[in-house]
Amino acid sequence: AFADAVKETGAGYVIFTTSHAEHYIPAPIQAVDRVMPGRTSSRDLIADLIHSLGKRGIRLMLYYHIGHDDYEN
Repeated sequence: AFADAVKETGAGYVIFTTSHAEHYIPAPIQAVDRVMPGRTSSRDLIADLIHSLGKRGIRLMLYYHIGHDDYEN
C-alpha cells in the first residue's frame, strides 16, 4: 500500500531513515546485533521497501544516522 501511494504521487524516489538516536534498525543486520544486541528486527523492512518500490520504478535512498556521542547507549 505504501509503494502504491508513493507511485500515485509521481515520486521517483523515497528517502528513508534507517536508524536514529538509539539505533533501532528495521532489518536483521548481524553486524549491528553483534555490537548492539536487540536493536534489529526479524523482518527486513528495508528489503521489503526496495522490492515493492522497485517494482514501481521508484528508488529507495537510505539515511543512516550515526547517533549521539553524548548518549550512554
